[in-house]
Amino acid sequence: MRVIGIRNYGMTVPDLKEGIDYFTTFGLEMTDQGDRVVGRCVGRDMDQVILVKGKEKRYRHTSFAVEPGSLPDWETRLKEKGVELVEGEGPGLWFHDPEQRLVNLMDEPLAPWRPAEEKESQYNLGDSVDRVDVALWHTATEPALPRRLSHVLCFSADVKGCEQFYTDVLGLRVSDRLVGHVLASFMNSGPGDHYIMALIKSTHPG
Repeated sequence: MRVIGIRNYGMTVPDLKEGIDYFTTFGLEMTDQGDRVVGRCVGRDMDQVILVKGKEKRYRHTSFAVEPGSLPDWETRLKEKGVELVEGEGPGLWFHDPEQRLVNLMDEPLAPWRPAEEKESQYNLGDSVDRVDVALWHTATEPALPRRLSHVLCFSADVKGCEQFYTDVLGLRVSDRLVGHVLASFMNSGPGDHYIMALIKSTHPG
């Protein structure tokens, strides 16, 4: 069993308005829902960022998609792995990773994202030359317009331990590592993205 992708991530922030301004500048559509603010990519019917008010800026949760109808099997798997379920902030299964970040499993399919426009998918790579006489610096100041949330990156004081948790419990597979006291780990959920979750060595989780 393994998760199939990232649904969203959550953060606490001292000032929700600053969060709205930041992610709006980044190109997301932000909606104030009273007790929280959610951000979506234009053209994708799925929450990608969830902000709630807190005393300090802090990473709060990661929500993963799993196969529809598989939550009972996942609940059994979590119990077998000694992972305790906790009361969550919405539907699905909720639990903590080894560094107390909340993890959510939702058995809903990932929503399709906006197809790339021609100018967004022209690359020159090797002997494939799609972009000719187009200087991207001319459009470098145009607003960003992300199409989907493909991965998250978390700081970790125990990259090796957390990598073991996410691979053993959630079924992720290691794509790459930065070695030397295990500086970073990049993990995927199968064919597709090179990684959907990265762990970077730090003095504390975040």
